[in-house]
Amino acid sequence: MEKITGPWEGIYIAAYTAELGGRFYGYAKLSTVRPEDVWTAEVTLKVTARSSYADEEAALRAVHDLALQWVSEVQTPQNKGILSRLIARVPPRH
Repeated sequence: MEKITGPWEGIYIAAYTAELGGRFYGYAKLSTVRPEDVWTAEVTLKVTARSSYADEEAALRAVHDLALQWVSEVQTPQNKGILSRLIARVPPRH
């Protein structure tokens, strides 16, 4: 399952899921350029959901929500162009 959204403060999110052992994992790429698909996205930052999910839609929703939390971080001047890859393992912000 794949989903591209944005722009969110100038950032696009290309999120997708992968299945392994009957569980689903969510991954997302943040980009300043609207990607044509999730595989060729010009990546500023990559994130992955912390947990696996029994439901593919839940995995996609979780990683998309996590990616949204990183949008403002990517946009800060000290981070622009510096972050090339990061596996985010942080609890959701409330």
